[in-house]
Amino acid sequence: MIMLYRPRSVIAIICKIAILNLISVLFLEMGQIMGSILDSSHAKEKCQKFTSQEFVDIALNMANYSHAIIGKCILENSFGSGNFLKEILKRYIEEGIAQELSSEVIAEKLSKDIVGIELDTFLYNAALEELNSLIEARGLPPVTWSLFNDDFLAHGFEQRFDNIIGNPPYLSYRDIDEESRKQIRQSFLSSASRL
Repeated sequence: MIMLYRPRSVIAIICKIAILNLISVLFLEMGQIMGSILDSSHAKEKCQKFTSQEFVDIALNMANYSHAIIGKCILENSFGSGNFLKEILKRYIEEGIAQELSSEVIAEKLSKDIVGIELDTFLYNAALEELNSLIEARGLPPVTWSLFNDDFLAHGFEQRFDNIIGNPPYLSYRDIDEESRKQIRQSFLSSASRL
């Protein structure tokens, strides 16, 4: 399931999640739009499923992340191979150019407005390298990224976001190690009580 919401109200969040669940089910049934699980046991063990470009475009468009995005902070909560981040970067740079912002200003704003987190160190480093290559290809100065190689649930972000988008890994509660379960129970409430 793709998580995507603008933190305005609980009802709006619930409605968007319900709509996205339905869309996700439809896409999974079609079997063509969602990316496939890698054949490696490493990816299967971590429940990694990478998002296709088609679905990235749909999700970002649904989040209205296509115009007036300069100065809006977006979080990708488990960026994996960076498919969302690459499209976010492309759209952000295009908007900056359209607003006639200098390369330096675009790079500075990118460092504040695009935030991401990825637990898998290999994927984190690969995505970071690819993002830096895209920046270089566009002739922008280096960006001081707000990207973290960490556990999203334990990171403790202090800032607020205009959009949160992503396709996090999924696994059942029984597949979570005991230490992580304890941390989840201590940090989060379920709809009925503590987890």
